Amino acid sequence: PLIIQQLLSRVTTYEMAGEYGQVVRVCKKAIIIDRKNAVVWDTLGHFYRMTGDLTRAVEAYREAVSIDPKFKSAQLNLGSILMLQDKFKEAVPHFEQIRTLGPAGAVESKGDILAYHRLSLQMLVSCYEALQDPDKKNEVIKELQLYYSDNIASTR
Repeated sequence: PLIIQQLLSRVTTYEMAGEYGQVVRVCKKAIIIDRKNAVVWDTLGHFYRMTGDLTRAVEAYREAVSIDPKFKSAQLNLGSILMLQDKFKEAVPHFEQIRTLGPAGAVESKGDILAYHRLSLQMLVSCYEALQDPDKKNEVIKELQLYYSDNIASTR
């Protein structure tokens, strides 16, 4: 809806001004209008994370992925926080979801900074290493080599 786009535009303005309290307030207003908007929940999670409120960030990201399981940004953000909390087993399904969706296209395979697929594979390598599962770790490394041969040195 147009009103949600306008509210998200205000979020950007408040973010640039460093007014994170206003960002959260506007996001909550957008949620009242459209509770099933995964982008708003992901945005809210981002700002909770920036302010150090990881509990609320996880809740917001969980809401985003429950609304749209194919939303790569929310999956990656949620998995990343779970990794920071040493919840590797809980993080794996979020990265595996992105892995299943595959790369976004030619741009991602050439090193786009928001290459969710590549980042999810790198995170999976770390998770499987922490979970002491060398078979799955090696499987993911092979996939990284297949898609991103220029990026393998950073995963070993």
